[in-house]
Amino acid sequence: MAGSLPSADLKVTILEEPSPKDYLQIGELAELSFIRFGHYREFITALVRERGVVTVIIREPVRQDDIVGFLLLGFIPVAGSYIADIMAIALEEAYQGRGLGKQLMDWAMEAVERVSRSKEVRELRLTVAHDNKPAVSLFRRYGFAFDRTTDLGNYPSGVPASSMKVYYYEDEE
Repeated sequence: MAGSLPSADLKVTILEEPSPKDYLQIGELAELSFIRFGHYREFITALVRERGVVTVIIREPVRQDDIVGFLLLGFIPVAGSYIADIMAIALEEAYQGRGLGKQLMDWAMEAVERVSRSKEVRELRLTVAHDNKPAVSLFRRYGFAFDRTTDLGNYPSGVPASSMKVYYYEDEE
């Protein structure tokens, strides 16, 4: 019964104390979502375990609270300020196109805004495949633009990786 609840009933929550089942589900969702780019199950699960990486999830209560979406957000200190990084965002295919990616992005943008009130956040960045049109369209709605100055090369599978950014603060030179 994938997607049996209205999207409004599926909420973004912070994953405070992940259970073994949570790690397993996030790993499986990462593997399914990112297989085109390489095998990311262990990498994403390791990020969830990292201090300083905030994991937010969407659970499906009809399916015994299975995780159907997640976003990982980190803050990287650089020369007295921070770079916010959306390290991963994924939704089960059956839940895409229902506004849930927007919920995840709304949460991330609000979190960066809260942090920027007390710490200098220079930019919010993420990595995306340039040809991932639904993701690129979503990110553009939040003010992200391709960073043509950064060459990320390719994902392990050979798919080109692109950087998108929103600038919060520019060096005054």
